[in-house]
Amino acid sequence: MMLIYLFINSHSLEVWAGKLDANKHGSTVKIVEASKRLVMDKVEGLEDMPVTDGIDPARLYDPHTWSDSILAADKADIIDKQLAKINPKHQAVYQKNAKAFRKESEVINHSFQAKFKTVKTRTFDTRHTAFSYLAKRYYLRQLE
Repeated sequence: MMLIYLFINSHSLEVWAGKLDANKHGSTVKIVEASKRLVMDKVEGLEDMPVTDGIDPARLYDPHTWSDSILAADKADIIDKQLAKINPKHQAVYQKNAKAFRKESEVINHSFQAKFKTVKTRTFDTRHTAFSYLAKRYYLRQLE
């Protein structure tokens, strides 16, 4: 049986992916979660919610890690390592790409740090709270 590898952001965002996972259902799809080893924040308002029967604990965590360029680079490192396990022959290519992505992410981070340092209003409003990691990184406050 040949496995198909599906890379997802996180089970908190792609809930449907669990139905495909070869580890659970004898499927030919192996799910690789890019956020697996990241420390994710609980969704605002759910910080104190206990995990009880019927609640998928992954749903309590904010999946929008890509809004923080450093966390995005951490995810690229996770993907790099997983790809190297799947296809070790191309490990050097994966590492090179992950390093290049991290370098670009750090440039973005430094640019944002400089820009947000001078911002007087540190609060912003959004219709969807997708920027909590960005807000946390640059000492901003996100409202919904």
